[in-house]
Amino acid sequence: ALAWRDRRTALVTDAMAAAGAADGGDRLGSVTVVVREGVARLPDTGVIAASTATLASSLRYAVSEAGIPLPEALAAVTSTPAAMLGLEGVGRLEAGAWADLVELSDDLEVSRVMRRGSWVPLS
Repeated sequence: ALAWRDRRTALVTDAMAAAGAADGGDRLGSVTVVVREGVARLPDTGVIAASTATLASSLRYAVSEAGIPLPEALAAVTSTPAAMLGLEGVGRLEAGAWADLVELSDDLEVSRVMRRGSWVPLS
């Protein structure tokens, strides 16, 4: 059973730098890893080395697979973790806040990113 509590559940990721990148080789500290189909593995053993989940992919999964209502899932990647960490001006859109936001498409893919009020290029 899913232990979801509105405004008490936060979606987070501990993804490595290769999250969202194309398949290929990468480094995780001093360890070489190979990313294939979004999974980072040690090349010699095939053991999973690290997470490559992004917050956007976690949001999509929460909504489409776990059935979490979109407003609750959005709060779980924005205002809820910010409030849990006591971060002022983070995780909400209001006067005096940081003006950080992510614009999502209808299928919850990242379209644009604004940081401190300026749109940043997506690479």
